[in-house]
Amino acid sequence: MPPTTRTIATAAFITDPKTHETLLLAAGTTVADPTVAEQITHPDVWEPKQVQSVDPQSAPPQHRAKSATNESE
Repeated sequence: MPPTTRTIATAAFITDPKTHETLLLAAGTTVADPTVAEQITHPDVWEPKQVQSVDPQSAPPQHRAKSATNESE
């Protein structure tokens, strides 16, 4: 299974797993190293996960909600 790459939404401090120095990851930083990612435990620090695109032909049909207004007036 390939490593997951995610993006930081807000700044976070982590400890570099190799040098043991404290690092500041700025918003917009991409994290691919699982040893770094596991240090970031607050879900709000991460950008929302991207939803996999779906083939429009295999997706279920979309249904429109009925309008709440009376169009005969």
